[in-house]
Amino acid sequence: MRFPGTKVIVVSAILLGLVQYLVRIWLPVGWSLPYTGLQVPFFGQYIFMLIFGVVAYENKWLDEISFKIGKQWFIFTQIMILIVLPTMLYIGGKEDAITPFLGGGTWQSCTWAIWEQLTGFAMIIGLFGLSKKHWNTQGSFAKQLSDSSYGVYIIHTPVIVGISAVFLSWDINQLLKFIILAPLAVITSFIFAWIIRQIPGVKRVV
Repeated sequence: MRFPGTKVIVVSAILLGLVQYLVRIWLPVGWSLPYTGLQVPFFGQYIFMLIFGVVAYENKWLDEISFKIGKQWFIFTQIMILIVLPTMLYIGGKEDAITPFLGGGTWQSCTWAIWEQLTGFAMIIGLFGLSKKHWNTQGSFAKQLSDSSYGVYIIHTPVIVGISAVFLSWDINQLLKFIILAPLAVITSFIFAWIIRQIPGVKRVV
Protein backbone atom coordinates (compact mmCIF):
# COMPACT_ATOMS: atom_id res chain seq x y z
CA MET A 1 0.00 0.00 0.00
CA ARG A 2 1.29 3.43 -0.93
CA PHE A 3 1.42 6.26 1.56
CA PRO A 4 -2.05 7.89 1.58
CA GLY A 5 -2.50 11.20 -0.20
CA THR A 6 -3.68 14.46 1.33
CA LYS A 7 -7.36 13.84 0.53
CA VAL A 8 -7.36 10.41 2.22
CA ILE A 9 -5.57 11.77 5.30
CA VAL A 10 -7.96 14.71 5.69
CA VAL A 11 -11.09 12.58 5.16
CA SER A 12 -9.80 9.97 7.63
CA ALA A 13 -9.14 12.66 10.24
CA ILE A 14 -12.63 14.13 9.80
CA LEU A 15 -14.33 10.72 10.05
CA LEU A 16 -12.31 9.86 13.16
CA GLY A 17 -13.22 13.24 14.60
CA LEU A 18 -16.92 12.49 14.05
CA VAL A 19 -16.52 9.16 15.85
CA GLN A 20 -14.88 10.95 18.77
CA TYR A 21 -17.68 13.52 18.74
CA LEU A 22 -20.36 10.79 18.98
CA VAL A 23 -18.58 9.12 21.89
CA ARG A 24 -18.28 12.43 23.72
CA ILE A 25 -22.03 13.04 23.53
CA TRP A 26 -22.30 10.50 26.36
CA LEU A 27 -18.72 10.49 27.68
CA PRO A 28 -17.31 14.03 27.57
CA VAL A 29 -13.63 14.89 27.81
CA GLY A 30 -12.60 14.46 31.44
CA TRP A 31 -14.64 11.32 32.00
CA SER A 32 -12.39 8.41 32.95
CA LEU A 33 -12.66 4.83 34.12
CA PRO A 34 -12.82 4.74 37.92
CA TYR A 35 -9.48 4.31 39.74
CA THR A 36 -7.47 4.32 36.48
CA GLY A 37 -7.66 7.80 35.01
CA LEU A 38 -8.03 6.21 31.55
CA GLN A 39 -10.00 8.62 29.38
CA VAL A 40 -12.47 6.69 27.25
CA PRO A 41 -13.35 9.85 25.22
CA PHE A 42 -9.93 9.47 23.55
CA PHE A 43 -10.00 5.71 22.99
CA GLY A 44 -11.21 6.01 19.38
CA GLN A 45 -8.09 7.84 18.26
CA TYR A 46 -5.86 5.57 20.35
CA ILE A 47 -7.23 2.46 18.62
CA PHE A 48 -7.11 4.05 15.17
CA MET A 49 -3.54 5.28 15.57
CA LEU A 50 -2.36 1.87 16.81
CA ILE A 51 -3.82 0.21 13.70
CA PHE A 52 -2.47 3.02 11.51
CA GLY A 53 1.00 2.58 13.01
CA VAL A 54 1.03 -1.16 12.29
CA VAL A 55 -0.07 -0.60 8.68
CA ALA A 56 2.48 2.21 8.26
CA TYR A 57 5.28 -0.02 9.55
CA GLU A 58 4.33 -3.00 7.38
CA ASN A 59 4.19 -0.83 4.25
CA LYS A 60 7.24 1.32 5.06
CA TRP A 61 5.22 4.54 4.92
CA LEU A 62 7.71 6.43 7.07
CA ASP A 63 10.26 6.08 4.26
CA GLU A 64 7.89 7.95 1.94
CA ILE A 65 7.52 11.01 4.17
CA SER A 66 9.99 13.46 2.64
CA PHE A 67 11.23 16.72 4.10
CA LYS A 68 9.02 18.62 1.64
CA ILE A 69 5.90 16.72 2.71
CA GLY A 70 6.81 17.15 6.37
CA LYS A 71 7.35 20.90 5.93
CA GLN A 72 3.93 21.35 4.28
CA TRP A 73 2.11 19.46 7.03
CA PHE A 74 4.08 21.26 9.75
CA ILE A 75 3.05 24.64 8.33
CA PHE A 76 -0.55 23.43 8.27
CA THR A 77 -0.16 22.43 11.94
CA GLN A 78 0.94 25.95 12.87
CA ILE A 79 -2.08 27.42 11.09
CA MET A 80 -4.39 25.05 12.98
CA ILE A 81 -2.79 25.89 16.34
CA LEU A 82 -2.06 29.61 16.01
CA ILE A 83 -5.04 30.74 13.91
CA VAL A 84 -7.85 28.17 13.80
CA LEU A 85 -7.75 27.18 17.49
CA PRO A 86 -7.90 30.72 18.99
CA THR A 87 -10.65 31.68 16.53
CA MET A 88 -12.63 28.55 17.36
CA LEU A 89 -12.30 29.09 21.11
CA TYR A 90 -13.19 32.77 20.84
CA ILE A 91 -16.35 32.19 18.80
CA GLY A 92 -17.54 29.08 20.61
CA GLY A 93 -16.52 29.97 24.14
CA LYS A 94 -18.09 33.38 24.60
CA GLU A 95 -20.86 32.12 26.88
CA ASP A 96 -19.51 29.05 28.72
CA ALA A 97 -15.75 29.13 28.08
CA ILE A 98 -14.44 25.69 27.10
CA THR A 99 -17.33 23.67 28.56
CA PRO A 100 -19.24 23.26 25.25
CA PHE A 101 -16.07 21.92 23.59
CA LEU A 102 -15.78 18.98 25.98
CA GLY A 103 -18.83 17.04 24.81
CA GLY A 104 -22.59 16.76 25.03
CA GLY A 105 -23.51 17.02 21.36
CA THR A 106 -22.69 20.72 20.83
CA TRP A 107 -21.31 22.10 17.60
CA GLN A 108 -18.27 23.21 19.59
CA SER A 109 -17.59 19.62 20.64
CA CYS A 110 -17.86 18.44 17.03
CA THR A 111 -15.52 21.18 15.82
CA TRP A 112 -13.02 20.44 18.59
CA ALA A 113 -13.02 16.69 17.87
CA ILE A 114 -12.33 17.25 14.17
CA TRP A 115 -9.71 19.93 14.86
CA GLU A 116 -8.01 17.54 17.27
CA GLN A 117 -7.61 14.80 14.66
CA LEU A 118 -6.59 17.08 11.77
CA THR A 119 -3.97 18.79 13.92
CA GLY A 120 -2.72 15.49 15.35
CA PHE A 121 -2.34 13.86 11.93
CA ALA A 122 -0.61 16.95 10.53
CA MET A 123 1.76 17.22 13.49
CA ILE A 124 2.79 13.57 13.27
CA ILE A 125 3.54 13.72 9.54
CA GLY A 126 5.17 17.14 9.84
CA LEU A 127 7.51 16.18 12.66
CA PHE A 128 8.50 12.93 10.93
CA GLY A 129 9.42 14.80 7.74
CA LEU A 130 11.39 17.50 9.52
CA SER A 131 13.10 15.07 11.90
CA LYS A 132 14.40 12.89 9.08
CA LYS A 133 16.51 15.83 7.90
CA HIS A 134 17.40 17.70 11.09
CA TRP A 135 17.24 15.26 14.01
CA ASN A 136 18.05 11.87 12.52
CA THR A 137 20.70 10.80 15.06
CA GLN A 138 20.45 9.03 18.39
CA GLY A 139 22.85 8.56 21.30
CA SER A 140 22.72 5.81 23.93
CA PHE A 141 20.66 7.91 26.37
CA ALA A 142 18.18 8.92 23.69
CA LYS A 143 17.89 5.27 22.66
CA GLN A 144 16.98 4.31 26.22
CA LEU A 145 14.30 6.99 26.25
CA SER A 146 13.03 5.86 22.86
CA ASP A 147 12.92 2.21 23.91
CA SER A 148 10.91 3.18 27.00
CA SER A 149 8.51 5.54 25.25
CA TYR A 150 5.78 2.96 24.62
CA GLY A 151 5.99 1.88 28.24
CA VAL A 152 5.55 5.51 29.27
CA TYR A 153 2.48 5.71 27.05
CA ILE A 154 1.01 2.69 28.84
CA ILE A 155 1.75 3.67 32.45
CA HIS A 156 1.85 7.47 32.47
CA THR A 157 -1.78 7.92 33.53
CA PRO A 158 -1.53 6.23 36.96
CA VAL A 159 1.82 7.96 37.52
CA ILE A 160 0.31 11.40 36.86
CA VAL A 161 -2.76 10.62 38.98
CA GLY A 162 -0.53 9.36 41.80
CA ILE A 163 1.70 12.44 41.78
CA SER A 164 -1.36 14.70 41.62
CA ALA A 165 -2.83 12.92 44.65
CA VAL A 166 0.40 13.22 46.65
CA PHE A 167 0.65 16.97 46.03
CA LEU A 168 -3.08 17.69 46.16
CA SER A 169 -2.81 19.68 49.37
CA TRP A 170 0.20 21.70 48.17
CA ASP A 171 -1.39 25.15 48.05
CA ILE A 172 0.61 27.22 45.56
CA ASN A 173 -0.10 28.98 42.26
CA GLN A 174 -1.48 26.40 39.81
CA LEU A 175 0.80 27.43 36.94
CA LEU A 176 3.87 27.22 39.18
CA LYS A 177 2.66 23.86 40.47
CA PHE A 178 2.38 22.58 36.90
CA ILE A 179 5.86 23.84 36.00
CA ILE A 180 7.32 21.97 38.98
CA LEU A 181 5.32 18.73 38.81
CA ALA A 182 5.16 18.19 35.03
CA PRO A 183 8.91 17.40 34.71
CA LEU A 184 8.66 15.19 37.81
CA ALA A 185 5.80 13.25 36.20
CA VAL A 186 7.76 12.81 32.95
CA ILE A 187 10.93 11.62 34.71
CA THR A 188 8.98 9.28 37.01
CA SER A 189 7.09 7.78 34.06
CA PHE A 190 10.33 7.00 32.22
CA ILE A 191 11.91 5.52 35.34
CA PHE A 192 8.94 3.21 35.93
CA ALA A 193 8.84 2.25 32.24
CA TRP A 194 12.56 1.37 32.32
CA ILE A 195 12.10 -0.73 35.47
CA ILE A 196 9.15 -2.59 33.95
CA ARG A 197 11.18 -3.31 30.82
CA GLN A 198 13.74 -5.18 32.93
CA ILE A 199 11.16 -7.88 33.69
CA PRO A 200 11.93 -10.97 31.54
CA GLY A 201 9.76 -11.08 28.44
CA VAL A 202 8.31 -7.60 28.89
CA LYS A 203 10.75 -5.96 26.45
CA ARG A 204 9.15 -7.86 23.58
CA VAL A 205 5.88 -6.05 24.28
CA VAL A 206 6.85 -2.78 25.98
